[in-house]
Amino acid sequence: MDTKTKTSAIVWAIDPLENEVKPHPALVSKLVKMAKLSNIDIQPVYLLGIPSTEPKKSENESGLARFIEDTEKMAEVYLRELGVINARKIKILLSESSSHGTKPSSHLHARKDKVEQLIKCAEDLNAPFIVVSSHGRTGVQRLVLGSFAEQLLLHAPCPVLFLTHESDTAFNETETSFKRVLFATDFSQTSRVGFEKFLTLAQAFKIEVTLFHMVTLPGAALDSGSGIPVVIPDDYFPSQVAWAKEEGARWLSLAQARDLHSHLIILDEGVALNIGEIILSIAQREKIGLVALTSVNGPLSSVVMGSVARDVFRRNRFPVWAYGPQSLHLTT
Repeated sequence: MDTKTKTSAIVWAIDPLENEVKPHPALVSKLVKMAKLSNIDIQPVYLLGIPSTEPKKSENESGLARFIEDTEKMAEVYLRELGVINARKIKILLSESSSHGTKPSSHLHARKDKVEQLIKCAEDLNAPFIVVSSHGRTGVQRLVLGSFAEQLLLHAPCPVLFLTHESDTAFNETETSFKRVLFATDFSQTSRVGFEKFLTLAQAFKIEVTLFHMVTLPGAALDSGSGIPVVIPDDYFPSQVAWAKEEGARWLSLAQARDLHSHLIILDEGVALNIGEIILSIAQREKIGLVALTSVNGPLSSVVMGSVARDVFRRNRFPVWAYGPQSLHLTT
């Protein structure tokens, strides 16, 4: 990952007006160290929604200009309290918003505008990745729990780092950087593209990679759509485990070629309906600092667009590094 271009900056969407959803200081410390080692700036961004029923106002108009000035001052305090002292001045992005009670189409349009604003900022700054740190349930804080996250991942030209967590988070706070990463995969070709991209990051920061694969029934067997049971061969699970071991060894060789410490975990739980929770339990057991995955469909299920990553995000126990189809140069 080439992050040394002077015009580049990590785009970090924050909300300095909501202190209760600040990311954990340990996570911010990891982000700051990553930026420092990459010789790249951090660009804080605040998405300011303007009601869609009113024309967008310029920054020179009274009221809005004062609000922006106050927000900038609050952002300075917000970042300083998190130990961020060398970030760029916060960038206020004006986007459309919808009032409570408006039509669903208005909310969809407003969300799309926010996504487009954030992505345009990332493209203008040649951002190596976008950071989202809010985890609330309303307004800008719906970045993780709502479909904003899915839309951002679907269209972002770069990976997205979600600094999601609760106060009792299980992530490894003792590490000063993301040194231990769990890469969850279904061994699909698109997941391999994401893995190979992630290895570039892992090599730059000497990250230890734990490759995790869950052997379970295929989606067609869990929901055939016809009401007719799908016959699963008696040797299905043993053969899938054997295949996963062979495929995992090939993936590990990619990491080992970069002199990265890595190992493989294959879990055979039979009919597993909560793969997201299993991923998190493995991450906790292995003292992982970051969970990485891709956001495209595969044999297990939809990784980000479906229930697996929704579980990972909503439980807020680990930060998540995710690749969407655009960041993998796939068509959507």
